[in-house]
Amino acid sequence: MPDKKGFRYVSHTADVAFIAYGVTPAELISNSLYAMFGIMYDAKKLDTSMSPRRSIRLSVSANDMEELLWASLQKALSLSAARFLFPYRVVSSTSSRRGKKISFRAVMDAVEKSEAAALFEVKGVSRYSLKITESNGVLSSKVVLDV
Repeated sequence: MPDKKGFRYVSHTADVAFIAYGVTPAELISNSLYAMFGIMYDAKKLDTSMSPRRSIRLSVSANDMEELLWASLQKALSLSAARFLFPYRVVSSTSSRRGKKISFRAVMDAVEKSEAAALFEVKGVSRYSLKITESNGVLSSKVVLDV
């Protein structure tokens, strides 16, 4: 059962793993983003009142949900690293399906990276064990992050 956050961390032999939950694809991916952010920095040490706040916009399309989740997390990771930002809030997110393609769009608030808040450098999102399942109308994803 999911906790209030929409995700939980699980043990993994070498890297960091989490299971995220959502009723919709957009909620599942958003909760997966929050789980990944929680590995990158300590939110309690992040000064979100800092100016200027920045936005990171994601727009990803894929052929299936697992590819969409992987691409969304990887793109968020790449954009935050390239811009030296810590995304801390998903302001909006939507998903849609057109034919065989499924898309995800999100806007995230972010602040400049802070050494004081940094925890782990997430190098990538592993594809090898990424899995999405559905049970009783709730989607769940297991994701392993390379740190």
